[in-house]
Amino acid sequence: MRGGLKALALSALAALGLSFLPSPVWAASGAVHTVDTSEAFARALQDIKDDGDTDATIELSADVMLADPFTGVAGEHVTVRSEQGGGTHLLSWPSGAETVKLSGSLTLERVHVSPKTFYANGHHLTLGEGFGGGVNGDRRMIVYGGSDRDLTANTHVTILDGVYKLIAGGNSAGTLTGDTLVEFGGSARFPNASDGADADPAYTDGTLPGQGDPKGGDRRVVEKSEHYNLYFNSIVVSEFNPVMVTVYKQGCLAYGIYGGGIGGNVTGNTNVTMTGGEVYQIFGGGAAVKAPSIIGNNLGKVGGDTHVSVTGGEVKSVYGGGFNDLQSLLDN
Repeated sequence: MRGGLKALALSALAALGLSFLPSPVWAASGAVHTVDTSEAFARALQDIKDDGDTDATIELSADVMLADPFTGVAGEHVTVRSEQGGGTHLLSWPSGAETVKLSGSLTLERVHVSPKTFYANGHHLTLGEGFGGGVNGDRRMIVYGGSDRDLTANTHVTILDGVYKLIAGGNSAGTLTGDTLVEFGGSARFPNASDGADADPAYTDGTLPGQGDPKGGDRRVVEKSEHYNLYFNSIVVSEFNPVMVTVYKQGCLAYGIYGGGIGGNVTGNTNVTMTGGEVYQIFGGGAAVKAPSIIGNNLGKVGGDTHVSVTGGEVKSVYGGGFNDLQSLLDN
C-alpha cells in the first residue's frame, strides 16, 4: 500500500459519547407519486419530467418489476421509497440488469433493489435508511461516485444503510476531473471474514465472469479472507506493443471505502467522512489494480489532497493514501 497522507482528521469525539447526525439528505418537498406496477412507475416518471419539479418522490405500495431501466431524471432529484407502514418493497430492473448509471440525482430509502453496482456519474446518490441490495437487503453492493470512463464533475455519494464490498468516490476507469466526497454513516456496513466470501463473483467494475471468459470463468481468483479482512477480484487487461500480446492480470482488491478511483485517476481533492456504520478500512486515495512500476500504469492517482474524517462508527484502519496490490499481481 502506497500513497502520501496530506490531510487526515481523526476525531475522538465518539469516545465522549456524543451523538452524530449524518449530513443533510434530500427532503421530499415536491409531488409524491404512489405506484404499484411498472406502468404506474413509468407514468410517474413522465409526470415528473413534464412538471419540471426539481424534487419529486415515488412511493412503492408493492414490489415493482420495471419494464425499462431507471437511471433518474436529468436535472431533477428523485426519491424512491416504500410507502410508510407497508414494509420494504423490492424495485427490480429489467433483464436482470446488474449496473445502473445515473442520469440525475437519486435517493433510495426504505427500498431494496436488484442491481449490484451503481455509477452516480457525478450526480448526488443517497442510499438512505432502509436501503439494501437484493431481496433481503444484504447483497454486497459496489458504488462509484464517478463513471466507468472520463468524466468532468464533482462527485457526492451519501451512504447510510446497506451492505457493501466497495465504495469509491472516483471512477472505475479513465480520469475524473473534479473533487470527490464520500459520506458514510448510519447503519451502513461492510462484512468481514467472519461473514464469509461473497457468493457473487463480481469484478471491481461490477461485471460478472462468464464461462470461457479469459477474464474469469474457471480461471478466476476466488475471494479470500485474511485477518478478518476481505478481498475480491480485480481484473485488468494489458497489451504489450509491438508484439500486441494481451495479458489478463488477476489481483485482489481490499473491501473498503476509497476517496479516489479504482483504476481511475482523480485530478482534484478526495474527501471521506465517516459518522457511523462499520468498515474495516478507509483509503483517502484510490487503488491501482495493476503494478505501476512493472507495466507503467499510473491509474489510481489523486492530483490534489486526500482528506479523511472519522467522528463515529467502527473502523479498524485508516490510510491517507491508496492501495496497490503489487505482490499479488507478481504472484499471478
